[in-house]
Amino acid sequence: MLAARRLETVENCHEGSHRPLGKSSDTFSDVVARLAAFATPLWHPKGAALFAEGQPPCGVFILYSGRVKLFTSSADGRSRILKFADPGEVLGLAGTLSGHPYEAWAEAIQPTQTGFVERTFLVQLMRRHGDLAMRVAMQLGESYYSAIAGVRAMGRLRSARQKLATFLLDWSESNRPSRDETGARLALTHEEIAQVIGTSRETVTRLLSGFKAKGLIQWQGCNLVLTDRVALESSAAN
Repeated sequence: MLAARRLETVENCHEGSHRPLGKSSDTFSDVVARLAAFATPLWHPKGAALFAEGQPPCGVFILYSGRVKLFTSSADGRSRILKFADPGEVLGLAGTLSGHPYEAWAEAIQPTQTGFVERTFLVQLMRRHGDLAMRVAMQLGESYYSAIAGVRAMGRLRSARQKLATFLLDWSESNRPSRDETGARLALTHEEIAQVIGTSRETVTRLLSGFKAKGLIQWQGCNLVLTDRVALESSAAN
C-alpha cells in the first residue's frame, strides 16, 4: 500500500535567512547550526513527503518550521507512526550515513520549511572536519537511544488504555505553549493516535470518550486539557 503512495516533494527555494530552532541537547543544536550553513532551503506543503520508506538516501533534512511525522508499515500492511519531528531536528540521518534506504516515510503534517544537505556533500564535510563528524555521530547516538527508550516504554505497557493515557500525558507535556498553559494543541486524528500507540481507531475513540466521561480530559477547541492528571497517571500505570 505504501509502495504505491505518490512521492510529492516540493523543492521551492525561498530567499532570506532560515534559522533552525535549537533542541535542548547541546550536541543536537551544534550539529543543526553547523549543517544549516550549507543547507538548501526547501518548502513542503501539508501532506508532502520529504522522503519515502525504501528510497535510496539523497541527504538529510533540517526541520526549520512546521512538523513532520515519521511512519513505517508493519508486517500486516498497517501504518505505524514512529514519532513526530519538531523544528531543530535532522531527518534521514541514519540512512544517509549508512547508505541504506530510508527506513521510514517522512510526511509534512503542516506547511513545513527544511534545509536540505546532499549526501555526498555531507560526507565530504565530515571527512574534512573531524569535530563535526564526531558531533554528527553523537547526534545519531542520541537519536538511537531516544528511539530505544520509546520502544521500551511502550513495550512495558500492557493495555491500549495504558498506552493512550501515557501518550496523552507525554503529548501534553511536550506540546504546551508554556509551562503556565493548561492545554496542548492536539490536531491528530484518532487514526493517527492509533498508529502511534499500535491499536485501532475504534479503540482510541472508545477510550477517549471514556476518559472524557470520567472527567480525566476535556477539549477546548483543538486543545487537549488534562483535567485530572493524577487519575490519568493512574490509568497509565495500572
